[in-house]
Amino acid sequence: RNIVSGLVAFFGAMLFVAGAFYLARGERQFALHQWQTRLHASIAEPVAKASAWVEAGNQALAQVAVNATVQIYLSELAAAGYDRQAVPEGETQASFVASYILSAAARGPFAPPEREVLPGRAPTPAESGLALLDGQGQLVASSPGYKPSAALLARFLTDKTRGSET
Repeated sequence: RNIVSGLVAFFGAMLFVAGAFYLARGERQFALHQWQTRLHASIAEPVAKASAWVEAGNQALAQVAVNATVQIYLSELAAAGYDRQAVPEGETQASFVASYILSAAARGPFAPPEREVLPGRAPTPAESGLALLDGQGQLVASSPGYKPSAALLARFLTDKTRGSET
């Protein structure tokens, strides 16, 4: 009888310990799920904003690419062997293209952020910009926020050239 009571007590204690571990595991899973939900909620808005900014940038670049003035000037520049002096009415066309690039950069994702300018302080420069390059990778026009990186630009142009050959 003592052995039976001891076995019942032992198995009862084991069942209690197993139940405690089961509940602890369930609580851990619940807490983990809560943290995952909070993390997802905290990053959803910044990710959506970044995606919208990239999409707006792609749309702005597509608008520049299909602009007739830009296409005509770049075509004539290529036909002249990228000699800007040889382009008919080149200065006027370059001026129109530069004006268009400045206008395109002043709106959409390339526009400088709206910031309060404090008295006695200069306004902060734009954090991004827009640039137009010719077929040789030379700068045709750019907005004030454009920050060229020769290495990054060379890699981009190499990748695009390699991609167009395949």
